Amino acid sequence: MKKFAYQETNYPEIFKNIYWGMFEAREFPQEIYNNRNKLIEEFNILKAHSGQSFHKFFHPDLDHKEVYLTKENKVILLYSNYNENMVVPSNYDGTVLLSGFHEHVRVYHPRAVTCIKVFKNPKAFREYCRSIKQMAIEENALAC
Repeated sequence: MKKFAYQETNYPEIFKNIYWGMFEAREFPQEIYNNRNKLIEEFNILKAHSGQSFHKFFHPDLDHKEVYLTKENKVILLYSNYNENMVVPSNYDGTVLLSGFHEHVRVYHPRAVTCIKVFKNPKAFREYCRSIKQMAIEENALAC
């Protein structure tokens, strides 16, 4: 019987509705499951945001994005890039898009570097998303 990645964690209810959780379990080493469990425990994560609506605001260089809500009502945003030389994509100046991100233990795949940012509440996360959306609008306007 096929087993999914989310089933190999201590927190299947949190991971079952995210993209990573639906891969076959055999694709990942135990280290990734351990890191996933530690992520939940370290940040007191309550649930994952399974909606994809926020993804459109981010540059595709920020790959494998995930959003979580903590028991303290903080929002955790992480991304995992396969290019180890591009933890922070070189085409960003770091002022709005990547300020506050830091490298974290790998939670997507052993070859994918994970970076994480913690927001003090959902409102701060929404404001961040709005600023990214505005940057995209301005960038598209300049390209015309």
